[in-house]
Amino acid sequence: MHDFCCTSAADMFYQELAKLVRHFKETEGGRSQMSKAMEERINRERIETLFGVVQDLMEAMKMTAEQAMSILKVSDEDKVVLSKRF
Repeated sequence: MHDFCCTSAADMFYQELAKLVRHFKETEGGRSQMSKAMEERINRERIETLFGVVQDLMEAMKMTAEQAMSILKVSDEDKVVLSKRF
């Protein structure tokens, strides 16, 4: 558990974990990979939240998905993603 609380790889006991932390925190390639992974995760969570809001609006106001997305001013790009789920 100690290693998971460390902010620096140098303070870690388990060398395999320290090696991975060093890669993702201290190299340009690792930071780039981590940034991309975080952006993808944030986007997935944003879409999930938006999907839930659209569903709630559809149920509460008896709207179609298109009507709900229009009211919420959902971007065309997000509409394509969300439309595949309805």
